[in-house]
Amino acid sequence: MSVELVDENGERVIAFTGRIRNLTRIAELTASIIDMAESGAWRNYRTAVGHEQWLCAEFDYFLIACQLERDDIARVLAWNADSAKLAPLMDREAASERRRDLDAASASWGSPGGETLLIRAKRLGWLNDGGRLAASPIPRRARTRAITGVTVDELARHRRAERIPEARRREIDTLADSISSELADDQERRYFLDRLASKREGVT
Repeated sequence: MSVELVDENGERVIAFTGRIRNLTRIAELTASIIDMAESGAWRNYRTAVGHEQWLCAEFDYFLIACQLERDDIARVLAWNADSAKLAPLMDREAASERRRDLDAASASWGSPGGETLLIRAKRLGWLNDGGRLAASPIPRRARTRAITGVTVDELARHRRAERIPEARRREIDTLADSISSELADDQERRYFLDRLASKREGVT
């Protein structure tokens, strides 16, 4: 039985690769990357180059294979709320059954022109000068939200609360409720917070 040269997933990957090279608007590029990630087509596909398989936390390796520069991905995801969806797909702390190291992935990747995945990663800025993976292109806020289920700000609030004894927190809560009841609107509340910040910074 003959094997299809390009399967359905391969067609989606080929279309994705062609599309991202021609998109100039950040919103469209972001949508294409998110759509490909969520489709799962990138995990297992066949093209004229051969059959490729990526583990579930190797989406960044797939992007390298598609010749996307790390800095471009970082710019695309910098302020996009959906970037948190990609964090588990690029989790560098993932177990070995979910993610190989880049050397192992490079060894099994079918290069279309002789350039290894490792060399391509270096050329596209995914590796630092020490030959290790550069910082994740997914913003820290998005990674924190994906791991903890809360935002960075919420996590910081929880940690501040944990550092204050419960009895003292109750006193502060009472004080905050009392002051809040005296303030007429959001403008006064913001002004009050500004005054607190200026006191902390020594501004009168």
